Amino acid sequence: MNQLFTKDQSPRSKNIKRMHVRDAGNHPCGGKVIEFQCKHCKYNTGWIKDSKTITENKKGLPCPKCNQVKEVITKPAFLPLDTEFYMQFKSGLKTDEFRLFGGIFTEKNFYPGRRIILSKGYGNYDRTAGVIEVFSIKDLHELSPKDQKDVLSCYGEKAKTQPIAVIRIKIDER
Repeated sequence: MNQLFTKDQSPRSKNIKRMHVRDAGNHPCGGKVIEFQCKHCKYNTGWIKDSKTITENKKGLPCPKCNQVKEVITKPAFLPLDTEFYMQFKSGLKTDEFRLFGGIFTEKNFYPGRRIILSKGYGNYDRTAGVIEVFSIKDLHELSPKDQKDVLSCYGEKAKTQPIAVIRIKIDER
């Protein structure tokens, strides 16, 4: 009988290194949150919203650093910014972007390792590329006083009752 593959030619799937649950609990604003950490490279997700079952969480998540997630899998995330904040990112003065958690601003869309395009407004003439390092969920009181002021000026009273998505971005060097 003919064999499709010889023993040394048989296709094998790559072993996926997974992060495992480090801690889990309830968020002060409601809902469950969870934190994963990789035992190989010590990469930590920070607190992220937990929408999976206990069984799914026990399986773990693929580690973006150990598995070197390929950029071709997904398009880069797109984040339009006001000129002031765009220039701060471009100059290196700012590394974290704050948005109200929910809608598109969740760990599903802004996960660590995903490429991101920062844009000065919605135009296509002034853009900067980078990678998302950390996505975490925080309450307003967990932010620094300066960041609290910026978030309140942007989102008003909503920011006091709704969780804040904190997206840490590393800008590509030129």
